[in-house]
Amino acid sequence: AAIGAPVDGAAARLAAPPVNRAVLPAGLDRYLLRPWAVLAHLDDADFLAHIEAMDHFRNMTIAHPGDAARRFYRSILDGGGLLRGGVEIGGRTVDLGRIGVPVLAIAGRGDLFAPVRAVRPLVRLLGGAPQVRFEIASGGHLGVLTGREARSTTWRHLDRWLDEGIVRHGIRAQRAAASTL
Repeated sequence: AAIGAPVDGAAARLAAPPVNRAVLPAGLDRYLLRPWAVLAHLDDADFLAHIEAMDHFRNMTIAHPGDAARRFYRSILDGGGLLRGGVEIGGRTVDLGRIGVPVLAIAGRGDLFAPVRAVRPLVRLLGGAPQVRFEIASGGHLGVLTGREARSTTWRHLDRWLDEGIVRHGIRAQRAAASTL
């Protein structure tokens, strides 16, 4: 499978196409209902933080993800390279079985683009990693990182993973377990 550069520079410089009137109803919530939801939740800091995180994440993505995503998925699925454990990224072949660092893979329980059953086989492909941990967290494709429950699910998995790595590499001693009074 072959994947081009992470962001196609030429595609990123293209002007955004005019809004298709047929597509606008699909984003009705974003243009009409979302402002009302924000107003209705002005006293809910968690809700507003979630909206802000989603906006920030969306603003970091390229303007025309459709074609880039289509090429990405076609390169992985059509050639079957990922199923054989390798994928080409930016002209370099990456053999997933030769990745030699610990890996944390998190799947979103409600992710329609990368469902749990599609992410789980990644564990088998990472045979060279000294440790592979697979976790399932609440949320969809974006919500698993930026959703309202991410702080208590995904972020805890990440915190624990990073903390264990710091201890494992001797950067600091393991914390004593919290005692209860």
